[in-house]
Amino acid sequence: MATPSIQTLITQAQQVLNLQSSNEIRATLAAVLANANVGTPLNPNLTTQQLWDEFDEIVRQSTDDIMSIVVDQMMRMVFSPPAPGGAGADKQVIFNDGGVLAGDTKFLWDKTANRLDVDGPVVITGALTVATNTLVANAVGYTGKVGIGTATPAWILDISGASPRFRIKDNGTGSSLLDIENGAGTLYVGRENSAGTGGLSGVPYAGIMYLQGAYPLIFGTAFAERYRIDATGVATWTVAGTTAMTLDSTGLGVGVSPGTKFDVGLAGTGTPRIRFTSASDNPILEFQRFTGTPSNYYGWRFSSDDGLYISSSSAAAIGSQTFTNRLTISSSGNVGVGIAPSAWDTATFKAIQIGTGKGQATVASRIDNVNNTAYGLNYYYGSGYRYIAAGRATSYEQANGTHFWNIDSGTQVANAPTSFTQAMTLDASGRLLLGTVTSGTSAGDGIIAFGTRGLTVGNSNASVASGSFIDIAISTTANGYQGFLSVANTQNSNAAVRTQTTFSVFGRGSSATFTTIATADGPTSGASFTVTVPSDGVIRITNTLATFATTISVQFFGGTSA
Repeated sequence: MATPSIQTLITQAQQVLNLQSSNEIRATLAAVLANANVGTPLNPNLTTQQLWDEFDEIVRQSTDDIMSIVVDQMMRMVFSPPAPGGAGADKQVIFNDGGVLAGDTKFLWDKTANRLDVDGPVVITGALTVATNTLVANAVGYTGKVGIGTATPAWILDISGASPRFRIKDNGTGSSLLDIENGAGTLYVGRENSAGTGGLSGVPYAGIMYLQGAYPLIFGTAFAERYRIDATGVATWTVAGTTAMTLDSTGLGVGVSPGTKFDVGLAGTGTPRIRFTSASDNPILEFQRFTGTPSNYYGWRFSSDDGLYISSSSAAAIGSQTFTNRLTISSSGNVGVGIAPSAWDTATFKAIQIGTGKGQATVASRIDNVNNTAYGLNYYYGSGYRYIAAGRATSYEQANGTHFWNIDSGTQVANAPTSFTQAMTLDASGRLLLGTVTSGTSAGDGIIAFGTRGLTVGNSNASVASGSFIDIAISTTANGYQGFLSVANTQNSNAAVRTQTTFSVFGRGSSATFTTIATADGPTSGASFTVTVPSDGVIRITNTLATFATTISVQFFGGTSA
């Protein structure tokens, strides 16, 4: 039965005022009490027995007093009912608690805020609609669906509105996760807790996304796949239905499946490749062109250990090719044309090697502030001179204005040590030495020295100032020598031949005997030179003209005794 309205209660009170007998009063109050207990009681603090007890007190009074009491109490009940529950009962909703009118601190109505507060579960049978469509649950036609911001949810949970946001929040340092689950497992999306244990990432407060089970995680746009991570961790990027990039345990491949740590190109014959790989701690970058089967590659290769290669290779599969070097710049700065440079001493030389095997030519220059450069065959410098391959080695050097032609004196075994002997020298004074490394103990002009038995020594028209000389080195030791000496002396000022003389020579050490075989004077008479021996094995021709420079031409034909 519905709760009586205020007007109904006023009408009933008026009827009480019009009653004429105690019986009528009893009957009216009985109806009021019955109505109160069936509907919502006006005073939940009074049980039915208490009401009857109070009524009994009333009916013992005189009729006039009864009328006054009834009118007073009825008015109080109608217009100012007592507060239920005593102290602290403000805002409590009154309900029938097992036949007793009662209120509860967990069931409150705040009329100022127009809000109902319930501390505990609420069970609703049937549709729930809040403010028309702010929240709709299980509405007619939408069984099993909840709409927030819509009265017609299309999905199990349908959130609609202007710039909607969905928040999952932990008020402390715990994890916040959204679990999306079906029979195959769960997809976890959220944020880690302070220890990194909420989503098993091990990283505090990390944003995470985990998929349970051996299934791929796929990202896409326009209902097309763009990025995939499979259950083994292999990642692929897709464009227009074609795999554009792959990342797996081998490396990253752009346009191709990776064959190395970084592999860029187009799959198929005749396509370019850029590849980054490594052997142990040696990173390698390659620019290649793949030309067919068997796999052939032509291009450039950069290596931290081996330097730059311009090369070609042949192998059965990508990643296993053996390079044939066309041009190599090693990590130490040496260059090989058709060959990888040998292990040159990087603190002493920079070199260019050309060719292969014992026919390799070498151009080398010093980098240790020594005035020297060298050109040679089949040698390199690594902790001393060494053979590149089995065979003879030769060297030509320039150092401090002197030229050296050297021959090897080693075992001629690949990588074995060797040394060089000067076979010919052109010194800084223009003197040419063959088979010797010295021209004597005194400086002179225009000397050609031969240092072996059965020799020819001479100079070619050396200009000699008055009182100056030229030296001919016959031997560098005190051993004996013999032969013929021819000297021609020409005055420079008038080109007149002054003297031509041929001597037979027998010498040893620093002494010699010169015997004139033939002599002839030019237009001006008199000898214009002298022949002496200043040191072991050296013959000196001195210009004796007082004021004129001459051109002296000397030839020695003979040999040494050692």
